[in-house]
Amino acid sequence: PEEDEKAEYYFSKAIEIDNRYIEAFWQRGIYYEQRDNIPNAIKDYTAIISLYQKAVSDNTQTMQMEKIVSLALFHKGYIFFDQKQWRKASNDLKKYLELNPEDTEVRYDQQFAEILARE
Repeated sequence: PEEDEKAEYYFSKAIEIDNRYIEAFWQRGIYYEQRDNIPNAIKDYTAIISLYQKAVSDNTQTMQMEKIVSLALFHKGYIFFDQKQWRKASNDLKKYLELNPEDTEVRYDQQFAEILARE
């Protein structure tokens, strides 16, 4: 448990030092998700997506950033999928597919969530 607390502390400290450090948000989001702290995982994944959107508008995005935002959308989409929040799942998975159009399994799940969101 003590090592876990250190990990969270260091991820948070890195973000405090540089609130644009996308990798720290990613690692902390995974940390939270693995410990079923879903609200905080979603916050960190959402922060990643916001940072990426700002980088795109500033034309400063990188391939590494695109990879991390893709993973954040994937994780966030499936968290909502598991929670049966179909509209949110569909929206995030659709954004993931814009970056990964070849992922047919996710496409199927996104379409499934979209159908359920209409009901």
